[in-house]
Amino acid sequence: MANSPDSALSRRAVLAGMAAGAAVLSLPARAGEPDVHVIANPFPEQSPAGAALGRWKKAAEGRGEDKFKLKLKHGDEVGGQAATLEGVKSGKFAGALVTTYALREAVPRLAALDLPYLFHFGEDKVVDDALKAARDEIKTSLELNNLKLIWLFDMGRHVVFSRTVDFSSPDNIKGQSVACRPGSLGPDTWNAVGCKAVPTPLAEIGSALTASQVEAASIEIFEGADRQWATRDRILSLTYHAVDVGFLVMNLELFNKLKSKEQEALVSDRATQEAAITEHVRKRQGVLIDEMKSTGVKVFEPTPRNRQLMMEGTRSVHDAFLKDHGASKALYAALTSVKF
Repeated sequence: MANSPDSALSRRAVLAGMAAGAAVLSLPARAGEPDVHVIANPFPEQSPAGAALGRWKKAAEGRGEDKFKLKLKHGDEVGGQAATLEGVKSGKFAGALVTTYALREAVPRLAALDLPYLFHFGEDKVVDDALKAARDEIKTSLELNNLKLIWLFDMGRHVVFSRTVDFSSPDNIKGQSVACRPGSLGPDTWNAVGCKAVPTPLAEIGSALTASQVEAASIEIFEGADRQWATRDRILSLTYHAVDVGFLVMNLELFNKLKSKEQEALVSDRATQEAAITEHVRKRQGVLIDEMKSTGVKVFEPTPRNRQLMMEGTRSVHDAFLKDHGASKALYAALTSVKF
């Protein structure tokens, strides 16, 4: 059946409208007005990430002499980490602050950062030195995926929230059920040390604990504290079996289009900003632990011997990962080259 004139006209109108919309989206700022770059933060504005971005915005705009503006969007306004990162790659956002969890699928090499005990129990200097040693490899991996690395820092430690079990000793945890994020190496970690891993979306972990479907939750300390799990889950084990690595990334294509002075305005105090947010994260972790202790939460930390046993128990996870992820070997070698 032949198309009617009306349907042809309708298609032309739709196409013309799409072209006009694209043209509007690609227009630069009006003469005399600064360009606006939207930076997405999937964490609360009051979090260490939100506070750090606020400091950076003020400093970068000042150095840029008002030739561009940074518009920050936080929390639910931008969606979860994966959606936020996809927004950067598609050009919806100029940049975003995310963790390893968001990047592990988009940049497969970086899944190495999710390995348990990679940073030797989270000693601060070892984490800092390891990320510094691996920075070039991480930067290259991101750029191959059209992402520009602005910051790289320690975003927080993974711990274990429980009601009944002290997870700091390998002898206590055999057969215990542990909720952990699906898609990460968390399930492999806990299975390797004799637990029963239960992959559980973050939003469902609290209800699983309440219903006694699991004995414990393996999660980043801020996430557990934000959800007030410690008000009813009375044991906190500072296993520090994994570290969340934080990234501030920008769309590489957009970054390369900026003038050199604008680029410099965004990155010139990189080391200072990274150090500031890392220090903020670590201090906030300490405050959270003290606050939980004050409300009656029992806090346990593994002895050096127990830490060693748990690290040895996860060695198979490392070996299996490297066998299946050859592209991550250079990054793994750089991270583990640091002596401790």
